[in-house]
Amino acid sequence: MRILFSATPAAGHVLPLVPLADAAGDAGHDVAFLTGPDMAGYLGSRTLVPAGPGIAELMAETARRTGGDDGLRLSGASVELFVGARIDLTYDQALDQARRFAPDLLVCEALDFVGPLVAAALERGARDAQAARCVADHRRRIEGALHATLLRGRADGSLKSRAGAAKTARLLLTVVFGLRLLAKSGGSPAELAEVARLAQETT
Repeated sequence: MRILFSATPAAGHVLPLVPLADAAGDAGHDVAFLTGPDMAGYLGSRTLVPAGPGIAELMAETARRTGGDDGLRLSGASVELFVGARIDLTYDQALDQARRFAPDLLVCEALDFVGPLVAAALERGARDAQAARCVADHRRRIEGALHATLLRGRADGSLKSRAGAAKTARLLLTVVFGLRLLAKSGGSPAELAEVARLAQETT
């Protein structure tokens, strides 16, 4: 079996997967890690399938998007770090790399939201009931993080929305995934902008 371990590019996220990956390798499985290239030093001779920037670049992008908060400490910016910036800057390359590796199974750490999206794109979830539950659980967690962010925005007055926060979170998640599909299937920038505008008007 070919097993791909996916993790946020930080030692505290990658290293807990190493014993499990080593055990799988010792059992005769082909094992690789899907994470940032700067994790090579922590992985030693283990196979690295690099995708996306390192944690420093992700934190800098998060700070740029949030006006200064890099998401390192638990805050609303943490959602942007793990769910927004990392997915935006990593997903496309991660999917390309995963297709080349052709895994039978993807194993993801708790705060990795790229791996479940890759698994869904590769349709691994439909083949394995446990993987399907993992993908569904991560979707609910992303939706929950968006919901919590919307509630905070309403509480501090920075967000005014006509729809309920839970429904808006689900709509935003669906729109993001839908925009990715539209872009990959040849949608024009004008079409993408129109969908985003309509979603903004709806919420």
